[in-house]
Amino acid sequence: MKTALTHPAFLQYLALSLASGVLETGVPTYLFRDGQLGIGLAAATAYQLGCLAVNPLGISCRVALAIGSTGFVLAISSIGHTWVLLLALTMVSAAIQCARGELVPEPAPGLAVKRTVRVAGFIAGILLGWVFHPEALLAIVSGSILPILLYGAMYQRFSALCSPNRQWMPGNWGVIMLCHQTHYFAYCYVLLFHLLRFPAVYMAGSPWNAPIHATIWFGVGWATYISGEQVLGRVLRLKPYVAAIVGHLWVVACLLGMIACLGTPWSLSLCWVLGGFGGGSVYAIKLLAQESACRPDLELWEHLGHVTGAGLAAMVCLAWGERASAIPYMIAICAAAITLCGLWTLPGRNR
Repeated sequence: MKTALTHPAFLQYLALSLASGVLETGVPTYLFRDGQLGIGLAAATAYQLGCLAVNPLGISCRVALAIGSTGFVLAISSIGHTWVLLLALTMVSAAIQCARGELVPEPAPGLAVKRTVRVAGFIAGILLGWVFHPEALLAIVSGSILPILLYGAMYQRFSALCSPNRQWMPGNWGVIMLCHQTHYFAYCYVLLFHLLRFPAVYMAGSPWNAPIHATIWFGVGWATYISGEQVLGRVLRLKPYVAAIVGHLWVVACLLGMIACLGTPWSLSLCWVLGGFGGGSVYAIKLLAQESACRPDLELWEHLGHVTGAGLAAMVCLAWGERASAIPYMIAICAAAITLCGLWTLPGRNR
């Protein structure tokens, strides 16, 4: 008898989640390794654009199979063609996210399992991205998920090809979520770039010192982000509104610390890890929105915030290069400050 953890549908879902994490950090990592900060951020933006396929576009597995297959072909033929690579990355990302949305097993994986697999994907992506060319990594990932996409297309063969989300009015909560996600994704990939530039003192002389250093600190930073609810809500016992305010004030302080410590590996890494506790206050925003009978689709505005943050960082660094690598942190501070203003001006009944 199969348990939930060994059920094929469950394993397929986790495999797609792992592949998603590998792509998100893997392709940018190789580009960052070569000093191509702007192109690496463009790759991160391309990945996030693919996530819009599931929300707001609502593309089915049948369309995802066609998109993923095309992305696989483009990945193979994209050597030396950056824009083809970015298009292929967007398409493969879209296919993965749509399949994940359509093939959620019953019972659905717990939040802890999903987050663990997601972070494992990030870590694997950094290590694989250090070795494999982006075209090769993209081809390997896209080729490996095609059987799952084929299964999904057959399983969902009677579903609509596209079910777009028409809840486009943001309201207060949509704007707050957009700004919160923009703050995080404006700097997280740039932070990975900086971590990859610092060799690990404890692995001096090893060709793996930089990726291992980045993997450890990037993973720990995500662990603190994930534990934000535990620390703010259960340990400190802050009410959701207070947790959201305190969390974003803490994030701003840590971002200022990151800007001041861009040339100091250990201090920068520590600020990143500590900032995760504040960034994890997103749970409080969701609770507050739920309590106020929020009408906007917060998931949509989360996705749009991911694209906005990564896109702004990419545009800045494509225009001015590595010398502008502090600006995304400033963008993050502005977005966090706008989030704070949005929370502060909420009517009393929503606090």
